[in-house]
Amino acid sequence: MAVCVPPGARLILRDIPARLQHDLEVSAVEDVTFTERTAAGYTYRDAIRFKNGHDILLQELGGGKRVKVLDLSSSEAFEPAWEERRELQSRLRP
Repeated sequence: MAVCVPPGARLILRDIPARLQHDLEVSAVEDVTFTERTAAGYTYRDAIRFKNGHDILLQELGGGKRVKVLDLSSSEAFEPAWEERRELQSRLRP
């Protein structure tokens, strides 16, 4: 199943594996913020950021996680870094 979640959305993530809990210094259930690491195409970019500042790509979480949406209204506009924006513009120009 796929859903669209805007950057900045606040979520509750459940069933975080013990290995990731240890590596990221988090518990099995955490409030997180959905984010994007980059605006570049053809790459994994969707991630979650924990309150302690650690972030992880969704693909690194593995399957079987439960997520509850707390708030979509706090979503922030995503602005790619200047270098990424320039790279994307150059690829789009004929």
